[in-house]
Amino acid sequence: GALISAGTLPILYLAVGIKVGSELAGLLAHLAEAEALD
Repeated sequence: GALISAGTLPILYLAVGIKVGSELAGLLAHLAEAEALD
């Protein structure tokens, strides 16, 4: 069990990091577009 969790956690953190990062990037891009229009 230890080997499985040790191999799965980094992948889980990576997936969550990519998801959060992409959402933040999309939010920042949306805000940048809103400021550009204004």
